[in-house]
Amino acid sequence: MTIHLERRIAGGEYETVDTIEMTGEGDTWTYTFQELPVRSENGLRYQYRVREEEVEGYTVEYDGYSITNVHVVVTPTPEITPLPTPTNVGPKPERAVGMKFQDGEWIWIDDMGVPLGVVAVTGDDDDLTAVLVGMALFLAGACGLIFTIVGKGKRKKA
Repeated sequence: MTIHLERRIAGGEYETVDTIEMTGEGDTWTYTFQELPVRSENGLRYQYRVREEEVEGYTVEYDGYSITNVHVVVTPTPEITPLPTPTNVGPKPERAVGMKFQDGEWIWIDDMGVPLGVVAVTGDDDDLTAVLVGMALFLAGACGLIFTIVGKGKRKKA
């Protein structure tokens, strides 16, 4: 890592007066700049600071003359292609607020994300349609799901 020693006279701009390349092992590296003048030729007091060149994947924190590098972990955002929401559905449960795709099928969910049953996809024509409907039951404080299979429709004659 590259460290710059900078100084200024009160109210002035910082200027780089020394640059070092640091290498080391472990979590703590140290270096001491020595024999630094305290005052300018005009007798004005110098202010010193250290600055680090940016290290990719890290943010830097300064505390006086101490430098701490914090590793920044970037979690990639997966590219998600939304599934088309079915529009040809049967009746929805009373508490349903939406649908989600889970285990290869659409299910009704309530406002807490609790599954209420499988969405009944009814089809677009008169072909035989099997409907699987789920209903939530609350009995003696326990929640369970009941599933009913309903066969409906007629076959077209050729």
